[in-house]
Amino acid sequence: MCGRIRAEGLIRTIGVLVLLAVTATLTLAATAGATPLEYTFSGNNQGWQQAQDPANGPFVSAGFQSSGGNPGGRLTAKDSGPEDGCPASDPCQLLTFYSPIVPKLGANYGGTASFDLRSQSVDPAFAAEFLLLPEGTEYLDGLIPESLGTDYHHLSIQMSEASNWAVCPYLGGTCSPPSQAQFMALIGATDRVAVIADVGPDGQTGETYDLDNVTLTDGGPLPPPPNHGAPPKKPKKCKKKKKHHGHHAAAKKCKKKRRAAAGLRG
Repeated sequence: MCGRIRAEGLIRTIGVLVLLAVTATLTLAATAGATPLEYTFSGNNQGWQQAQDPANGPFVSAGFQSSGGNPGGRLTAKDSGPEDGCPASDPCQLLTFYSPIVPKLGANYGGTASFDLRSQSVDPAFAAEFLLLPEGTEYLDGLIPESLGTDYHHLSIQMSEASNWAVCPYLGGTCSPPSQAQFMALIGATDRVAVIADVGPDGQTGETYDLDNVTLTDGGPLPPPPNHGAPPKKPKKCKKKKKHHGHHAAAKKCKKKRRAAAGLRG
């Protein structure tokens, strides 16, 4: 199995200004109403784009062929960058496909992201990556191990913090595993996704990658918030008793109760 990641550094320098430009373009490409979360590319590229250098662009309409998919149509692109600068230098040229704007993906927490990927001429040497791209300063990068072979491989990853995800800054820097709260917040703000398709060996150029059947499933009911236990009960106030025989004993008992309550509050 091939699961070594090379995008730990420079691929995560996706510039904020570049992303804003992509957002504007993808908004024009998205159809009115809810964008489907299943892309079979049967008749066209369904508004997807591609970039050889995700940090700097350009972002262009994704290549499409009406046959050769799994089955039917497919996105297709030829890798034109040697990617031998990854991750230590810029540019880190990893061919990536980008979706159009989609509805916010909060309901997909706990569901599955899957796609069919083919490297036509070389065996994969690296993992594929599925990106959840919200607005803001950070995004989610899911690492999906590849296997040898030049046929279509069906790849999938659960969309929760329990799978192989990392929280990464758009401007570059260290990535880290997400907490449940981080993952839920980021997927809830995500309105586009991407697939890093360039899984071939470093220094390789001219290989062709095909992408088909990108699907995101719903995750079902959201998990309940963490239970921190019931709040402590307030101590009962001692009522003043009318003077009668034995009132000294009652006052003594009341003082003891107040002392005990004060001890609970620290």
